Amino acid sequence: MSVMINANNITNFLAFAMCLLIFGCAGTKKVSTDEVEQVVDEPTEIPVYEPSVNYGEIYSSISEPEQLTFGEFDNGIGNIHPDGGRIVYQSFQEEKWQLYEKSFSDSLPSLLLDGDYNLENPIWSTDGSVVLYVQTVKGGSGWDRDIYMYDPIEEVSARLTTKAGDDWFPVAVDEASYIFITERDAGEFQPIDERDNSIYRGNLDGSEPLLLTDSSNNFSSPAFIDDSRLIVLTAESRLAIYNGETGTSEIITPSRIECGTCDYNSNSGVVVFSSYGDDSALFFMDLESKVIQEVTLAGEGVRYPRFSPDGAWLLYSALHEGNFQLFRINLTSD
Repeated sequence: MSVMINANNITNFLAFAMCLLIFGCAGTKKVSTDEVEQVVDEPTEIPVYEPSVNYGEIYSSISEPEQLTFGEFDNGIGNIHPDGGRIVYQSFQEEKWQLYEKSFSDSLPSLLLDGDYNLENPIWSTDGSVVLYVQTVKGGSGWDRDIYMYDPIEEVSARLTTKAGDDWFPVAVDEASYIFITERDAGEFQPIDERDNSIYRGNLDGSEPLLLTDSSNNFSSPAFIDDSRLIVLTAESRLAIYNGETGTSEIITPSRIECGTCDYNSNSGVVVFSSYGDDSALFFMDLESKVIQEVTLAGEGVRYPRFSPDGAWLLYSALHEGNFQLFRINLTSD
């Protein structure tokens, strides 16, 4: 009798196992025994956000570019003084970048500041009393720079940032402060080309700067709108408005435009930016209406556009006969 029960148990177990094998009885979905083609899931394509923009006219009459700098060396990254009559810019002469000044009424530039190391990224303060610039620290790595301030009346410089890591691209905010890009939060042992950027607000009195965006955002090319908002260049080469109060970003440029450096003019409410995809063009965008105007210029490598404080002029750098030179255009020309 015992033998019969064990035999029955074995028979039932084999039948149950066959059921699992053929019909998938252990689950809610049956498994077919028919031969089927193996289907490989394709990776899901993440949709690219496209903001609502229109192409139109912001400036109806723009003058032909006027070349401001000359020579068989590079001149670039300049800024128009608040008085509208002169520029400061960097010039690569004698194997290093130095700071020069040029009046629009004088054909010859003059050396503004000569240092032992590279001096770059010059920009006037909003009142025009001092120049902010970037300097390699004590002849060290070109990726360990700090921001300095130069007073042309007193002819003295003061170091404003002192942290390890590259600080550069200052943008004047008001008479007492500026914003800048830094790699100080990325970690000094990270490879140079993998260091992410943070943005800080610095002070002309040299006091401790305030973190605005951390390195997880990896923003660059900031432009100041107001105390809570910045225009930033994302790691995907899109321009966005970053809101510091909410910590959120709003993409404002279409994906077809690979954006470069930008500037914003509060008087007109217009942002200007270059494009790495079309290096003979500049793009203007009205932030309120989101209208974009594309302006094609002669030459190549159009970079670093900067408005004059009143918004009437635009200064930019472009390749001309093998070297970068500075040009300006009048945005209100009749």
